[in-house]
Amino acid sequence: MPHLGHIDADSTLCQNARTNIKRKIGVKMRPVQILSVLLVQMLTAYAETVASETLIAKIDAAWRQDAPILSPDCKRVAYVSEKNAKAWVVLDGKEQARFEQIPAASLVFSLDSRHLAYIAGTKRKGFIVIDGKKQKAYDNVGTIPVFSPDSKRVTYGVRIGDKHCIVVDEKEGQYYDGVFDGTLVFSPDSKHFAYGAKRDSKAFLVVDGKEQQEHDAIGNGSVRFSPDSRSIAYGAVSERKQFVVVDWKAQKAYNAIRPGGPIFSPDGKRVAYVAVEGTSQKHFVVINGEEGNRFDDIPGSTLVFSPNSKRIAYLVLKEGKGYVVVDGKEGGGNDGIIPGSLVFSPDSQRIAYAAKLGNKGAVVVDGQPGRICDGIGNGSVAFSPDSKHIVYVAVDNRSFFVVVDEEEPVRRYDLIFGRMLFRSPDVLQYVAMKGRDIYVVEQSLK
Repeated sequence: MPHLGHIDADSTLCQNARTNIKRKIGVKMRPVQILSVLLVQMLTAYAETVASETLIAKIDAAWRQDAPILSPDCKRVAYVSEKNAKAWVVLDGKEQARFEQIPAASLVFSLDSRHLAYIAGTKRKGFIVIDGKKQKAYDNVGTIPVFSPDSKRVTYGVRIGDKHCIVVDEKEGQYYDGVFDGTLVFSPDSKHFAYGAKRDSKAFLVVDGKEQQEHDAIGNGSVRFSPDSRSIAYGAVSERKQFVVVDWKAQKAYNAIRPGGPIFSPDGKRVAYVAVEGTSQKHFVVINGEEGNRFDDIPGSTLVFSPNSKRIAYLVLKEGKGYVVVDGKEGGGNDGIIPGSLVFSPDSQRIAYAAKLGNKGAVVVDGQPGRICDGIGNGSVAFSPDSKHIVYVAVDNRSFFVVVDEEEPVRRYDLIFGRMLFRSPDVLQYVAMKGRDIYVVEQSLK
């Protein structure tokens, strides 16, 4: 916050302020009271200068209390309302059709923010609703809708009797005994589509409608395309051993492959995952087949490459403490980190994460912990595009606020949605909730 300067109680500024206040409220005020009022006015003016609010939605009284979802461009809001045994979606303040059921957390925006899809149904049938239009009903809809990166395609898994199939662009695929959760994936260029399926006792990946090599199982959530869409990797199980398959070539088998991997580096040249091996069940990172140092535990979901693909970081656990390893070097210990918070700066030179400190939390930037809060917003830790600023959502005394470079918060809210956008290196945009009002907030970082 900028320096506000020295204010003299006998200054012309205070004398004029005393006169103006007396005219408005008809009460004489002492200099110290005048100073207090001036300070509040100056702080209010400062807050209005660095942060502006635009009301974009009002939550109705029938809101079901599920967290509203925000479109990727931070301009649209959708939520579920419920009354008299009926549920309906409210999008941009407008009610959609009412149904008997709308499962929690089933609402999904397309990446271009133009489309909304969700699961709905009756007690006996389920179906997908896309842009307010009900699709074909099935005995069950087993997966949340997935949009392609170009937002032109949508897919989901359904059950008919005891058989399962994937629906892509309203067309049903082959029927199988089952489909593996979290395996429905489009390639980054939206031209390819893959998922894990099973028939009898065998499992396999289906890519662009073609069945690939068989395994005993496919790792849930393990299917990944490379950033250039040319390669594919996934976790598999055969003969009680787990391994990663890269471009249809099985890698070394281990006792286990931790969830969260494999992952590709941004340049697509490196593949990393966490493996578990030996009677001591030690964990280690494998990068292009090369095994790293052994630790008691490495949560696979913490693996992250730097934007330039040259660095890698992850969390290790030992003796009840958590340590972030960057380029093979351990940092200071803490009680763990919040999943998904480990991030490199855009220039790949800096690193930050949200650390757990007992029942509190703090963001650690380049090894230095910041303010201690009751909690840190999931997925909110981010660097500005020029890598100079660090921002995150914090929670204290049940109020949410955005922290910029560890400065005091400008505004507090009842809820701040985790996603934040940088409109420029110096302007941050996020969506917040106050009472039943939802605002788009633009905040200057200067």
